[in-house]
Amino acid sequence: MTQCPSPVAAEAISAASEEGINARMEDSEKNLGKPVGLAFRSSKGFITFVVCVATFTDTFLYSLIIPILPDTLVNRAGVPRENVQNWISVLLGVYGAANLTISPIAGYLIDKSSTRRLPLLLGLYALMGSTAMYCFGRTATILVVARALQGASATVLWVAGMALLSDTMGASTAGAAMGWQAVGRFFGVVLGPSLSGIVFELSGHYAVFGMAFIVLVIDVVLRFAMIERKVAEKWIVEDIANSRSVSEDTPLLENASGNISPQPSATPVENNARVPSTLELLTNTRLLMALWAQFLCSITLTALESVIPLYTMQLFNWNPAESGSLFVLLAFSVVVDPYIGHVTDTQGPRRMSVAGFFATSVIWLAFCTVTSDTLGDKIVICIIIFTIGFSIGLIATPNTVEISLTVDHMNKQQAGGFDTAKVMGLAYSFMNMAYGIGSIVGPFWGGALIQMSGWRRLCISFAILNTVSVCLAHFFSGGPTSTGEVLDAETPGS
Repeated sequence: MTQCPSPVAAEAISAASEEGINARMEDSEKNLGKPVGLAFRSSKGFITFVVCVATFTDTFLYSLIIPILPDTLVNRAGVPRENVQNWISVLLGVYGAANLTISPIAGYLIDKSSTRRLPLLLGLYALMGSTAMYCFGRTATILVVARALQGASATVLWVAGMALLSDTMGASTAGAAMGWQAVGRFFGVVLGPSLSGIVFELSGHYAVFGMAFIVLVIDVVLRFAMIERKVAEKWIVEDIANSRSVSEDTPLLENASGNISPQPSATPVENNARVPSTLELLTNTRLLMALWAQFLCSITLTALESVIPLYTMQLFNWNPAESGSLFVLLAFSVVVDPYIGHVTDTQGPRRMSVAGFFATSVIWLAFCTVTSDTLGDKIVICIIIFTIGFSIGLIATPNTVEISLTVDHMNKQQAGGFDTAKVMGLAYSFMNMAYGIGSIVGPFWGGALIQMSGWRRLCISFAILNTVSVCLAHFFSGGPTSTGEVLDAETPGS
């Protein structure tokens, strides 16, 4: 029987192995045919940065259209003004439908792909096509097709990007990296509508999309520059094989003292390790709670995106730049997202999820007070948008990390373990499906309720939904035991 190293020893060996990998990468750059900057381009920091920028690009282009959508529909697509709210809901809902439809296919193909970079590049090409359609399209049909294509590209990005972070960082330390990914997401959500509104007022429609294409070019360069660590390690193995005689059982990584030692694995995995079925994943209460949290975050954000621009234009007589600038207030929540991810790595998502759902419920009730064109109501809505960014961060970031923590926990419970790399894409595709369903429900729920029942009933309905979720998170989210170990919610003592 193989004896597993202690956690302290494993951490020391892993750190030494990391030094050995980086040293080999630097040496390999001297050989002909090896990529320039191999060590940097395959480092954990650079890969995390590339995924953050890719996330920023996706959310930036997603939200870019929101403040100018009413004008685009009326003045470019010829939609009657009385039908604008319906078409806004349709466009946001189509995005979610594409997200939902493509997610299982993307998860399967990404798990089968030899690298994560190829799906990331394909998703970027689709995003470039949808942006061009937005820019030059002059019918509502073209805008619908563009939104659907954008939803498909976002699906590929999120599934491949989070699987790549999990591959690179490991499930136990992916939380902080995903926290930084959340920074990219929120900057995209904030800067997209605010900058597009300002640029549209100053320079018009085409200037907005000129800005979009600049962001796309930067993203293309970074995605091509990135080298996955498992790809980089192939060059290291080749260097070792060419420089010294290595027998079949000789380890390939050096420790800090220069001796060669095997790279430890957190969980022993057999060559014939099986892949858990979809049913096994979807009957795990901890995973289901994480999916519900993502669904609710999606409903909240897309409902706000659907109703806030038009509501503030009608109530306060604001222009697109003024309505879009509201979303800048969401940006301040990003300063705590990496910390939230780090805490989730050690304590699980339960405490922060409960706090996030409770705070969001209170915030929705506060929204009910914004009904008049007064300075007080304008200040209140600014404060509300500012605080809801923090409350959604307390829900979204921990439950994104929870996906990889749950897969890792299921792996440890399996006799012999399973190949987590083949499961991670599937698990994150479920998350994307949950978010996609929310993206369909949110705009129609928000648009229909505000038209049929009014602003206050819309806010009360969301407050009730979040209050129910407080109880669900308390009972079903993963959390720490008295020893500090994070266990599944269904495990006794958790």
